[in-house]
Amino acid sequence: MKKSVIKLIIAIILFSFIGIKKDREWNEPSFFIKHRPTFTVEYYSITGESDTTAEDLKDFNDRKKELDYIEFAENSKDDFLDNLTVFLIPLMVILLISSMLQFLKLIPINTTFKAFILSYISSLFLFFILFFIYWNFFSEGLLLIISYFVLTLITIYLMYKKNATKN
Repeated sequence: MKKSVIKLIIAIILFSFIGIKKDREWNEPSFFIKHRPTFTVEYYSITGESDTTAEDLKDFNDRKKELDYIEFAENSKDDFLDNLTVFLIPLMVILLISSMLQFLKLIPINTTFKAFILSYISSLFLFFILFFIYWNFFSEGLLLIISYFVLTLITIYLMYKKNATKN
């Protein structure tokens, strides 16, 4: 049970540092690593490419979104760290799903490192395929995220069950 809680805490911490920013001009999405943890996931500019500044916005929520976009998305200039999100997101999902399955006692708590690595590789593969479809064909994002979680859940469950029967 202690391992499951630790996995869940690590997954939540990873989640709080990963965001999606939409380009100010083209509105194209990309992952990035935030400089401090927040549970806001999507950042976009309210003003776009106009000459309007955040201080010119009357609505408090719009002003806050614009200032958050400037603080998190525009000031995020480290492309190397942003590229690491491709590897951190599947890790976060594996930790989250495996801890939930262990809480529900659907997979054993004492799992091997080999099963974890195989689950991570399969999750990474699913992530590349599904998000390639999303980014290139502009499909419905929520549907792809749900399908990614479901396919990863099924993969983890089957891998851990297969590994448990071998031992």
